[in-house]
Amino acid sequence: MRVVEYVGLGRVPHNLCCSKKEHARAIEQAIRDVGLSHKSLEYFGELSGGEQQRASIARAFAQEPRLLLLDEPTNHLDPLARLELLSLIKRKQIATIAVLHDLPLVSPFADKVLLMSEQKMVVFGAPNSLIQNEFMTPIFGLNVIEFKHPRMESTIHHFEAAPPPSSYLSLIGSIQ
Repeated sequence: MRVVEYVGLGRVPHNLCCSKKEHARAIEQAIRDVGLSHKSLEYFGELSGGEQQRASIARAFAQEPRLLLLDEPTNHLDPLARLELLSLIKRKQIATIAVLHDLPLVSPFADKVLLMSEQKMVVFGAPNSLIQNEFMTPIFGLNVIEFKHPRMESTIHHFEAAPPPSSYLSLIGSIQ
């Protein structure tokens, strides 16, 4: 299946209400939005993993949704493509629920964050209030170091492995 056909699958819910011209416009716009116009006639299976991910997002855009549910939408993308894709999704102003494990991407993208651990909600709130050691250390085993961006009014988060809890260290000491 060619990329244009794959993205066109997103138009199936609109088959009875739209003209071929409207379908073509929506498909072309979605492909253009994700930067795959030059690949629209290539076969989906011949695309790189990142291009396939972008084509999948284009298929979702072609549906003209009011809500996007995304599971790791930046998987297989290089760092620049990750930022570009999340910025595009944010600019589209489509309500979006996304699972992101790439923590540095959370603050610039999300308006609200739900942190979960062991399939349970831990806390819900603004990204910068949750990307703090009190949450990151027990949930992810990470310490957070914050930097003010030198040219923008934003905060940059750096993550490093937190030292193991002292109870863990004493257990290791008693085993040896």
